[in-house]
Amino acid sequence: MSQLKLIPLGGVGGVTKNMYVYEFGDDQVVVDCGMGFPTSSDLGVDSVIPDISYLEKPGKHLHGIILTHPHMDHIGGLPYILPRLKDVEVFGGKLAIAMAEVRVREFGIPNRMTPVEGNTLDLGPFHIEFIHSTHSVPNCFHLLIKTPAGTVYHGADFKFDLTPVDNLPPDMASMAIAGRNGVDLMLTDCLGIEKEGFCPSERSLKKAIDNEIRDTQGKLIFTGMSSSISRFQMAIESCIKHHRRVAIIGRSVEQNLEAAIKTGFIKIPAGVLIKPQQIATLPANQVAIIVSGSQGQSGSAMHRLANNEHRLARLKKGDKVIISSNAIPGTGNDADIFDLMDTLYKNGIDVTYSGTSEHLHVSGHGYRGDIALLAQLIRPKYIIPIGGDIRHMMLYKKLAIDINFDQEKVMILPEG
Repeated sequence: MSQLKLIPLGGVGGVTKNMYVYEFGDDQVVVDCGMGFPTSSDLGVDSVIPDISYLEKPGKHLHGIILTHPHMDHIGGLPYILPRLKDVEVFGGKLAIAMAEVRVREFGIPNRMTPVEGNTLDLGPFHIEFIHSTHSVPNCFHLLIKTPAGTVYHGADFKFDLTPVDNLPPDMASMAIAGRNGVDLMLTDCLGIEKEGFCPSERSLKKAIDNEIRDTQGKLIFTGMSSSISRFQMAIESCIKHHRRVAIIGRSVEQNLEAAIKTGFIKIPAGVLIKPQQIATLPANQVAIIVSGSQGQSGSAMHRLANNEHRLARLKKGDKVIISSNAIPGTGNDADIFDLMDTLYKNGIDVTYSGTSEHLHVSGHGYRGDIALLAQLIRPKYIIPIGGDIRHMMLYKKLAIDINFDQEKVMILPEG
């Protein structure tokens, strides 16, 4: 019988650029197609993508690409990679597919996206079960991949959020059933391994966000990762409560909110949204702006607002900027974010962020408690930690030993 092979093209030994090839005989499926983010030292580099030369070798049949969730380090490589993989379809949950469609459309790439109806998918010899998980964005999935040679549990980015904003907690019953039926190999997110306990719920931010919006005297600016659908939902609900209309500025946020509204993962009553051109026509204390550029990227909407270079809005003393995100791990963006904050402060703008309020940001990656719980639910024969740097992978190995996994059963893989 043919062997089941795993070839990580990204996502091991580094936080981003997630892409994994599963191969049985001449048949292949790929899980995720992410991009990496250039650091401040990568001058002239806009994005980093996986090396897919392995997939371009003749004699193999790639049945499809499966997306676990709609973060850029899992879907951002699609516009660059799909043109090189002719006629390959992309499958995933409704939100991941909707956001990926928007992403490839602006590159002029034909739509090859298929949202999965139900929770199973058959691609050649691969039977894939979608198991609902929770992260910092709705509609995320772990994958149970069954083949004639064995069963793999692909545990992409997750935390056990039992009170998520969309009221859809992780499907721990299906996870336990998968473990009871037997799993040969588990790949699992390890990025949060340095922190004890369990990662807080996204909903834990709701009160702090509401208080900050309530206490704002002038315009309210809210920024976070452009895929932070749950946080945008909470911010919009608070704006409605405190009688603010909401404008959206920034292409990535506009596109992701459009996809989330289309798929029902964010709900905004009629009359709440205004066009950016209407901002100047309303009193400052009746306006909120959701903006892209929380990483301090030069040229982003938030960067231009901070420097009073945006043609559609101006900030002044009494306005407040809420930054509901931290630097993307592995990017070194901290300096850009702090420069953004300093510019805002110099211009008399109030800034609140995780350094001033501990409840304005939580991680989407499970801590040691979340990670140990998943391992105990699945009880695989072998484990490969993914989605982290080498230190995270080695710390995962130590944790696995502490919960009675044999040391040799936890494998640290190189990329490629």
